[in-house]
Amino acid sequence: MAVIFFPVSDGHLLMPIDPVQILRVNLLVAITLALPLAFEAPEPDLMRRPPRAPNAPLLSGFLVVCTFMVAALMTASAIGLFFCGYTADIRMGIEPALALAESQTVAVTTIILFQAIYLLNCRSLTESIFRIGLFSNMHVYYGIATALVLQFSFVYMPPLNALFRTHPLSTADWLAQLSSRWQVSQSSRWRSGSGAGDARSRPEQVPSARSRHSDRPARADDVLRRTWRCRLV
Repeated sequence: MAVIFFPVSDGHLLMPIDPVQILRVNLLVAITLALPLAFEAPEPDLMRRPPRAPNAPLLSGFLVVCTFMVAALMTASAIGLFFCGYTADIRMGIEPALALAESQTVAVTTIILFQAIYLLNCRSLTESIFRIGLFSNMHVYYGIATALVLQFSFVYMPPLNALFRTHPLSTADWLAQLSSRWQVSQSSRWRSGSGAGDARSRPEQVPSARSRHSDRPARADDVLRRTWRCRLV
């Protein structure tokens, strides 16, 4: 939907990412960045958490809001760098086709870097990576390294440049992406609820059978609001 906000150049819609590039991003992320999470060990306090309510949804409202927030930040970062890069190249007198290829390469690389770094936060919903163990799941780092190698090939190998219509990036392009990624991460640090710290220091007690029948079961989204810090690295 974001492409409708961009102008038409020479009778063609100015797209930040081509369809074939989107397919490559989905394939790369699904294999190198999603599969390593299957090897994640159970969290230390898993058995001390209260049971989920029988009528609790699979995805709570809190998780849905955080998902949309992360997606919006990633989209804004990628499209912003694309538009700024394309406009700057056109003003410098670079051919539109070359400017479009370079700007699309920047957008695709921004998405890959964003998801590679955010993968570290997806390892746990309630704890930071330092508490669950920075190196407890080495498959995550293997996946990130593989994604980066494939992305460098996507950017700098001439056969892939011709196949995906990309262009090699300069050092300034990489610095702009890293700077944008850092600014987004700093502006999006958010801790939900004032009881997040208390929830970490005080383990949850599993309610007894009597209390489960007499009291309202704890909702999953209420527990997550007290314990989960939704933040970006």
